[in-house]
Amino acid sequence: MIMFWLSKFFPLLVGMLLGIVSLGTTFSHSFAAPLTPASAKTIIDSEESYGCRVYSYDMDVDSQGNVHIVYSKPVHTDPGDNCPDKAEIYYVRRVGTTWKAPVLLSANGRSPSISTLLAIGSDDKVHICYVADGSVRTLRYVTVHNGVAVQDVFVDNGGWYTRMQLDENDHPVFVRGKGTAMILLRTTDGLTWSESNLDLPPVNQFRIADFVYDSGTYHITYGGYEHLKEVWRSKAQTERYKEFFHDLHYAISTDGTNWTTKTIDSSVTLHDLQFWTSLAVDRGTPLVSMYKYNEAGGRYNYGTSANLMTVSGGTWSNRIITDQSKAPNTLEGMGPGLVVNGPDDYFVAWDFSPDFKDIPDNDFQGTYGNIALVRNGPQNNWVSKVQIDPFSLEGRAILRIKGGKLYFLGLGDWHDAKLYYRDYYMSELDKVLPPPGGIPPVPTPGAGTGLPAMYHLLMKP
Repeated sequence: MIMFWLSKFFPLLVGMLLGIVSLGTTFSHSFAAPLTPASAKTIIDSEESYGCRVYSYDMDVDSQGNVHIVYSKPVHTDPGDNCPDKAEIYYVRRVGTTWKAPVLLSANGRSPSISTLLAIGSDDKVHICYVADGSVRTLRYVTVHNGVAVQDVFVDNGGWYTRMQLDENDHPVFVRGKGTAMILLRTTDGLTWSESNLDLPPVNQFRIADFVYDSGTYHITYGGYEHLKEVWRSKAQTERYKEFFHDLHYAISTDGTNWTTKTIDSSVTLHDLQFWTSLAVDRGTPLVSMYKYNEAGGRYNYGTSANLMTVSGGTWSNRIITDQSKAPNTLEGMGPGLVVNGPDDYFVAWDFSPDFKDIPDNDFQGTYGNIALVRNGPQNNWVSKVQIDPFSLEGRAILRIKGGKLYFLGLGDWHDAKLYYRDYYMSELDKVLPPPGGIPPVPTPGAGTGLPAMYHLLMKP
């Protein structure tokens, strides 16, 4: 097993460890026309207090094109409490073109948790996990059939951040950062789980960012609370306080036991509150989008950006796909979601907004900002982007591609937050965001339509 693992990954890892970091080209601020969705829906109207927003949600699409969504809705148990501990866990689905009524899965969710997750198996079975509140917080696993929960079972103690994937047998696999340990939870029956500690270099405290299980291989990104940094508490710049920032690490394993790691960003700009990483895999190569925080010149949230760390042939580069280094008081770059459409063909959605409505820079005429979509276009140049919505993205961007459509789910609009769903025909996206190599011609009998191959690796928090 060790010789197989070394032969498979040693060339890539040597190149990674010997890579040279360099700055890439800043992404162009040119715009394509705003997108018109094939369908759209507001899933839930979120509370305005920051502590009451629906920050935890997920989405997947089954083989029939039916949409499945789970979200955690904070609930006030104390009228004077702006940050309630309790949350209701809801599941909602669209069958064909009909949205069914939301189903309450649990009235005992943990409000601050961002571990409310959903995945669809090869048999279209719906798998959900969430963190339950109580004297002992626990990770719970739920399966849903025809809109009805058929089981809700205990997985693990603790309210730690969690990521879930399905293995080749459609069994759920969990990765959790539990203080000074990162653990892997696996099952063969969906009822009981075996726990193993991941053999990773020690950090101050593990925090899982994202996790992908792909063709027998485990890929994770995580942080370690390595940096305690003083920042402004508010835009008024009247008070400083200390907050944790992370290095971003990547780890890979073919058996869940033997791991190889790489620190892929140590710029002390990975903010704990926006530690959002979207991880995908393209033919075995991990792709990761990253949100970076900056406080240049002593300004609050100055020059934030969404980045892609890339490597090709052992040389690393930092590609900025959006940047507000010249526009103060911005939160551009938050929540970038990443999805792979095909070989070397992937999309990123992120917040492309000024933090204040009276800053017009790079505004799609949106009153309170923009949610933007970009594609790795012809010649890998990221030259244009389109608007999803004319307001800010306040949480993670969830992207899925299935059956000729791109699906989006995200918490939007800082002054009137709601959880928004949209879907788009890929044929229409091809017209405004051409795929790598351009729009392929209609194939003729016997003619190939392969896209150019490109070996690279991408990264984000």
